[in-house]
Amino acid sequence: MGTWQAFVAPARLPQPITMQLSDQVAKLLADAVTRERLIKLALEPLPGSKPESFSNYLRTEIERWATIVKASGAELE
Repeated sequence: MGTWQAFVAPARLPQPITMQLSDQVAKLLADAVTRERLIKLALEPLPGSKPESFSNYLRTEIERWATIVKASGAELE
């Protein structure tokens, strides 16, 4: 997987607001004109993505890269 773009919000945002934002973004991504504009900007809309699935993805990526960084011996300067 390459790079990705995402909408993020504060960690403790109330669930109803999170879902409302998610639903509105989903509507935007379902719009053909919006999708074409994003594609022309080299952004590939991922329909059906939900806050929970992205949260899980981030968690697994953090774990994966933490393991790689530790194994590399890299240190913060």
